[in-house]
Amino acid sequence: FLPDHQEKIAPPGICVSMRSEMFCALFLRGFLSSVESKDDGALRQAERGAMTLTQMIPALEAECVEEARDRSVTLPSDWSVKGLLDKLTEAMMDVQAAVLKTAAGLRRSGLLTAVLANHWVDDRAAGDGTGRLLSLLGGHFDLVLQSCHLGHRVPEPAMFSSALQRLGVTPKQALWLDADVEGVKAAEGAGMKAVLVENLDAALEKLSEFTGFQVCIPALAAAGFRVLALDMKGYGESTAPPDIEEYSHEELCKSIPQVTLVGHDWGGSLVWAMARFYPERIRAVASLNTPMFTLNPLVPAFERLKAIPIFDYQVYFQTPGVAEAELEKDLERTFKIFFSSSSEAVSHAVCVRFITGGLFVGLPEQIPRSSMLTEADLQYYVSQYKERGFRLQIFQLPVDCVSVCRIKLTSKIVLVSTGKD
Repeated sequence: FLPDHQEKIAPPGICVSMRSEMFCALFLRGFLSSVESKDDGALRQAERGAMTLTQMIPALEAECVEEARDRSVTLPSDWSVKGLLDKLTEAMMDVQAAVLKTAAGLRRSGLLTAVLANHWVDDRAAGDGTGRLLSLLGGHFDLVLQSCHLGHRVPEPAMFSSALQRLGVTPKQALWLDADVEGVKAAEGAGMKAVLVENLDAALEKLSEFTGFQVCIPALAAAGFRVLALDMKGYGESTAPPDIEEYSHEELCKSIPQVTLVGHDWGGSLVWAMARFYPERIRAVASLNTPMFTLNPLVPAFERLKAIPIFDYQVYFQTPGVAEAELEKDLERTFKIFFSSSSEAVSHAVCVRFITGGLFVGLPEQIPRSSMLTEADLQYYVSQYKERGFRLQIFQLPVDCVSVCRIKLTSKIVLVSTGKD
C-alpha cells in the first residue's frame, strides 16, 4: 500500500475538492505533474531527505512559478504550495477503513505487511499530521518505510530491496500494490508479483488470489505443525528419473514419513494412494478437488479414462514426446494459455481434443498475457522449462498404477471441492 505523494496529487478527483476550477484545469494539462517529475526538483530532493519540508516549500513554489511562466499561464491568486500541502496532509489522513481491515486480516494470517511512502521530513513547528499518519500506519503494518530516511524513493530498486531485507522475505514471496503503473512495472522488475490499484475494493479482493499456501503454512506452523510444501518427483527442481515406473504412486509414497497429508489436483490423487499403500503412516488426509475413484474390474481402466472428456489430456500424454513437442514449441505462448481466466481472451484455454491433433488446436497464435501472470513470473517459467523441458512421464504410467480402489481408511479424511475447478 503506497501513500505516494505524486499519486495523491495527480488524480483529478482530488483536485475538485482542493482547488479552484482553473487550478484543476492546470493539473489536467500536466502542470504540477511536470514540476514534480523533475528528478533534481525540490519535491524529489525532499522525498530523498536532501531537504526538509520547510526548505522544500519555497523551492517548490519557485519551480511552480517558473513552470507557469514557461507555459504562459497565470496561477490563481489564492494558490500556494503551503496551502496545497495542508490539503494533501488532510487527504492523506483519510486512510480507508477497508485498507486497515485488510492489513489486520493479513497479519492475523501470518503475513508480513508494509507501507513504502515517498515522504519528506516534516519540520514544521505546528505540523502534527505526519506524526498522526505514521502512528496510524505503524499500528496496522509491520513496516512503514519512508523515502526521506532511506535516500531513495519508490519506484527505485533500493526502496524495494530495503523493505524486503527488513521483512526477511524474498521477492518471490512478496506482493506489491500500487496505484501507479511505473511502480507496478518496477516491482515486477524486482521479481515481485504486483497489482495495479485502479479500484481499491477490486484490488483488495484480488489479494485472495495470491495468498494460498502462503497463508496456510504460517497458520499451520503457529498451530504446532511442522509444515513441508513438497515438489513431487518430476516437478520443479526435484529429480526426474527417466524410468516411468519411478513415478508410480506406490514409489512416490515410499519416502513419505508419518504425516497429515494434504494434496491438490494430482497431489490429491497421491493423498488417496498414500492412504491405500501406507495407512499406518497416515494421521489424516485431505484432498482438494480430487475425488477418490474406484475401479470397476469389468471395465479396463484406460477405456474408462477415455470415456471421461475432461481427462482427454491424459490420453494425449500417453505417447512420449508428442505433447512435450507441442508444449515446448513456444514456451511464452504455452504459459500465457495456461494462465488465463474465464473472463479473458483465452476463455477455453486448455480445452483438449487429442483426436484433432493437440492441446492448443484452434487457439490464436498471439495470446495476450493474463492479469494473473506477471511478466517476471512468465519469464521465470520460460527459463525453468527451457532448461528442463516438460517431463510427462508421470502421465505415461499404466492407469492401474495411479488409480486407487478398495481403500479401508481408519484415519480422518476430508474432500474439499469447488464449482469451477
